[in-house]
Amino acid sequence: MLSAVQGVGFPANRLLNVSATVTDLGSGATTAEYFIGTDPGVGRGIPLTLTPVVGQPGRWTAAAAYDLAYANLVDGRIISVTMRVRDGALNWSQATKSVDLTDLRLFRNGFQLGETPTWTGTNGTVQYVTGAAALAGGRSLGVALTTAGSSYKTMAQLPAVGGSTMDVLHATFVMAADTGSRTGCPTGTALTCNPEGRTVFAAQSTTGVNLVTVEWGRGVANGQTKFRLSVRNGSTVTQSTWRTVRTATVYTVLVDWSSGANRVTTLRVNGTAITVTANTSAYHVGRVRLGVADSPVGTGTRADAGRLRFDTFVLS
Repeated sequence: MLSAVQGVGFPANRLLNVSATVTDLGSGATTAEYFIGTDPGVGRGIPLTLTPVVGQPGRWTAAAAYDLAYANLVDGRIISVTMRVRDGALNWSQATKSVDLTDLRLFRNGFQLGETPTWTGTNGTVQYVTGAAALAGGRSLGVALTTAGSSYKTMAQLPAVGGSTMDVLHATFVMAADTGSRTGCPTGTALTCNPEGRTVFAAQSTTGVNLVTVEWGRGVANGQTKFRLSVRNGSTVTQSTWRTVRTATVYTVLVDWSSGANRVTTLRVNGTAITVTANTSAYHVGRVRLGVADSPVGTGTRADAGRLRFDTFVLS
């Protein structure tokens, strides 16, 4: 039944192409669906359209493209794809195929000793957190929140595309903030600190222009955790509003960006989606930064303090 199931990586937007040829010379095929991984129950899969094959009675084809990035499945693993079809007599038939997605990753680093590929550079002072404070694998990146300066890891040559620029970017990582970590102005002051938060991820052009950035902040007064997305829009920058996210022990962050006219860039944090629509057609990603990737500017005496931790960075 499953005649072809194939995973396609960069630059095809991380789509899993599902296709099949169905044969039923009896009551005929009437309904088709598929699902990834765990069976949601008969009739609850993702619907597929059956198209009759011209000149071949009793044969149909079905095809679909599944967005692996949306489901956070690009981190190199083997998944199962199951398709099933129902005939006119209400009988179901199904077949399953395994797909290895390992080749969809361009770069993955969890800050473990000896792990390859490695980051191409480090700016400022970073730490390596071990033991119970590590987010995964027993070792994570740690960056102190200070009132000035920046500290981050840089990937300046993008693997698997020969150091060339990217038209499609999908990045995922996990992060956490130590207890008491905060950004912004001291409590009880009338100052306005700019920016309110700190940039924790940046995708840049080869010349260092920020094309998409993710900011994290935690207010000194109310302790609320917030994120903001900024995207280069032609000659200007379009920013989302600050979005409050439920405070959690660990945040899973996903960033989807692409080059083109009126493109929607999406930031997902523990399931909360933040979007910005912008004209990004003139730009291509040449490098990425992870950590505290900015130096605060503006008025006000800041009260930034604490530490951020990062792990399991995947670029695809």
